[in-house]
Amino acid sequence: MGMTLTQMRVRVRKMLRLGNTSDADDNGVFKSDITDAINDELKEWWLDVSTGLPDRLLKTQAMTYTANSESVVVPAAARGRMIRAVLWLPTGNTAPDGYVRLRQYNADDIDGTIAGRCGWALRTLAHELLLRPVPTGAESLLLVYNPEMTELSADSDEPQWVANEYRIGVLQGACARLMEDRKDTDEAERRRAKAEEVLLRFRAHIEFISPPVPYITGRNEQHNRSW
Repeated sequence: MGMTLTQMRVRVRKMLRLGNTSDADDNGVFKSDITDAINDELKEWWLDVSTGLPDRLLKTQAMTYTANSESVVVPAAARGRMIRAVLWLPTGNTAPDGYVRLRQYNADDIDGTIAGRCGWALRTLAHELLLRPVPTGAESLLLVYNPEMTELSADSDEPQWVANEYRIGVLQGACARLMEDRKDTDEAERRRAKAEEVLLRFRAHIEFISPPVPYITGRNEQHNRSW
């Protein structure tokens, strides 16, 4: 078990030498300010990893594509997110090894270019998924997508995706943000440099972790016939 949000706020107060190191509003720095700084730094780390190593923070969402439907609405969890793969589970196959990765097409072109093979497209603004050819039976799918980071809010919350030994870097970055607000630029730059050092180590750590969905990496061939 790692540092909770309460423990992280207390640690930030100690790092800033605020005197009162309890988790209470004091010395002009409020709990909400520290929480915002921590979440803003976590978002920066999330963006860094999501951009540089996008396969490391994936989630999956099972769904059913109903029979004879031109399109279906994407499940709420994946709406507005980058869908990186759509996996199809043919009848009689079992997850996860039985999934087949489908080919992606442009929504405007899918009806004219998909002859002879199965594929998918996304109408982003409408949150609609299209399968072609239109399946005549219900099909089991698994969406693989980059989720949005969940902010810390409850006192017991933890950034589970950041191993505890790297969370000090997040706190250094949070301190830098708070020092910038107080116009202490020299101290902010020093804290920022320390945060960047830890972020580099964290990025190297994440790079050697296998993607959580190994079957999106191309092991399964694109399905090249009708359902």
